[in-house]
Amino acid sequence: FDAGAVDFIAKPFVSAVMRSRIGRTIELEKLRKSLANRLDEKIKEVSDIREESNKDALTGLWNRNYTEEKVSELLSKGVKGALFMMDMDNFKAINDNYGHIEGDETLKMFAETMRDYSKDGDVLCRIGGDEFVMFIKDVTSKTDLGNLAGDIISDLCYKIEQKKFETNTSVSIGIGQFPDDGDDFGTVYNAADKALYYVKQNG
Repeated sequence: FDAGAVDFIAKPFVSAVMRSRIGRTIELEKLRKSLANRLDEKIKEVSDIREESNKDALTGLWNRNYTEEKVSELLSKGVKGALFMMDMDNFKAINDNYGHIEGDETLKMFAETMRDYSKDGDVLCRIGGDEFVMFIKDVTSKTDLGNLAGDIISDLCYKIEQKKFETNTSVSIGIGQFPDDGDDFGTVYNAADKALYYVKQNG
């Protein structure tokens, strides 16, 4: 039993009894495997439901709560990086002039562009409306971060122009760095938010 046996048969044995006990053991093993498989399926279902509850339904990006949790976890491990706060200028004009379906497609395009400029381990989030957050791991050079932000803005503005929207819609980005601008999610987030506000106020 210590070695993992589930039953034993002592000599001398009766063949009918032996067959019966072996048959019962096989049935119990099949039942055990069936229950184990069902348990694995339920665990996966719960995991899938939890993951979906952490995602934005429209874009598939993470939501605010999960992003704060994940980025806080990374910062607690000393992972250096930068938090990009991004939103679209004059996005409301797209909804008003071209309808919410076009607005939703534009938001999806925004999310896809974020994916294009991210790497494994980065955290991408839609806070709500036309506001997005992206935590970029392991990039600390202000020049590199500025270039990345510029590339994202240029790419998004080009895609918006291709849609022929007459709304003067563009993109603004504010950046907060860890550990330069704060030692936790809240302070880095606020730094990025202030930078975004400055950008929007000063063009």
